Amino acid sequence: MYRDYLLRFAAGTLPVLLSLALGVLPPAAAADTESFGNWMVGTIEGGEGYFAATVNDSNAVLGQYCYLESGDCLWLLATNTDCEEGERYPVLVNADAGSAQLELVCRKLGKKPRYIFTNFESIDKSIRNSGKYIGFAFPLQSGLFQVDRFLLDGAVESLVRMRAVAKGGSRKKGGGGGGASSTKSYKL
Repeated sequence: MYRDYLLRFAAGTLPVLLSLALGVLPPAAAADTESFGNWMVGTIEGGEGYFAATVNDSNAVLGQYCYLESGDCLWLLATNTDCEEGERYPVLVNADAGSAQLELVCRKLGKKPRYIFTNFESIDKSIRNSGKYIGFAFPLQSGLFQVDRFLLDGAVESLVRMRAVAKGGSRKKGGGGGGASSTKSYKL
């Protein structure tokens, strides 16, 4: 089930988010997204659902994706940290609302790693209850950690907006702008 979602994500949503992050999206395509701080709300390609997501300074993506037909939502993390298809990985999560160890399952799209959080409620609560940053630390075979951080300015508003749009609410432009702080990924 998640594999189908991820294939749709890879084909449509990720290129839009990365294009927005790189500033190369044509104006017509940008009209399909709304900005809330550092987060965006948009339609999954083909109109299959909606997403609320953010892109960090290293072009990693964190977002919630909801599908209309099934009614399912998932939290997805797209980074360059490699993984084995179907394997489960621990990740340390740290935010101003607290820290936790969560689990991710790997889904490869071509050679690109994508991670789905296995405990939707825990990651959702961490994001909704935090105000500034959320960070994810992946243990690497080298003994180091890969750390990915994301700004949360606009996260709650974008999640509320996405759910309203999915339930038939009107589309209204949100606030723009982003923070000046760096969210570039690094090894620790």
